[in-house]
Amino acid sequence: MAQKSFEEVISTYECGISYKPTKLEPDPLLLFPELSEKIVHTILPIKSLDISTQVNTSLEACGNKKTFILVPGREFDKTGTRHGKGAGWYDRFLSAVPREWIRIGVCYESQLSPTPLIRESWDEPMDYVCVVPLAHE
Repeated sequence: MAQKSFEEVISTYECGISYKPTKLEPDPLLLFPELSEKIVHTILPIKSLDISTQVNTSLEACGNKKTFILVPGREFDKTGTRHGKGAGWYDRFLSAVPREWIRIGVCYESQLSPTPLIRESWDEPMDYVCVVPLAHE
C-alpha cells in the first residue's frame, strides 16, 4: 500500500461516500471539514439498513464521477484488511459498488494492528487506511 497523505489521495476524487460515526469511530468530517463539499451520501450506523438501497443511492449520487468511500472498522492492518463488527454489512456493500471507487478505511491509531489480520475470502480490502492520531481519540 502506497504512503500518501489523506489530502493527496482525496484531492483527485470528485465525489465521496461517508459514514455517520458511532462513539467508537473517528468522524472524518470533523477531522477533514473540507470533505463536506465532496460527500454526496452518508451511510447511517444502523445494522438494518438495506444494502441494495444504499448501493443504489450511492450509484445515483455519484454517477460516473471519480469516487471515494470512507469506511469505519473495528480494526485494520497495513495491507488494507479490515475487521468490522462481524455482520459483514460493509463487505457486502463494497462488493456491490464499482471496484474503481477507492476504499479508504478510517481508524484511530489504537485500531491499526501491528500484525497482519486474517483476511477471509469475503473480506473487501481497503486501498488506503487513514490513521487518526491518538490526540483525536
